[in-house]
Amino acid sequence: MPAGAADRLLALTARGDRAAFEALYVATAPRLLGLARAVLADAAEAEGVVQAAFVQAWREAPRRSAAAGGALAWLLGIVHARAVERLREARAEAATTHDGGADPADDHELLSLAYLQGLTRGQIATRLGLSLEDATARLAAGMRRLHGGTGAAPSV
Repeated sequence: MPAGAADRLLALTARGDRAAFEALYVATAPRLLGLARAVLADAAEAEGVVQAAFVQAWREAPRRSAAAGGALAWLLGIVHARAVERLREARAEAATTHDGGADPADDHELLSLAYLQGLTRGQIATRLGLSLEDATARLAAGMRRLHGGTGAAPSV
């Protein structure tokens, strides 16, 4: 793809040009999928992340400032953030499944340490003998359970 082509296509996309959006997809999807596959082991999940990233890009393109950086970097950032979030969700689901289900006492302890005592995820991990990834995943799972799985939970 020629230098600046993605930027021009994104600028046209921001004005609602569907043909430009399709061309942007064709030009950038392989690279975006490569990033998603590097983060996620599951090819279908990686494809889903890229699809969701393009939906987000379509919606946010009109509000995006060209001064914010290049289009490809912006798209890569969206894909990376979504892939990492999906990885965290998968770890939280695995931790819950591995533990035989959610234990409300564990949720209470983790959430109390985080939100009442103000400990960081790293401090919680150290105190409970968990890896940082497990502490983060369990906090996220606890917040989802606390909010009834509605997705209304704040990020951790």
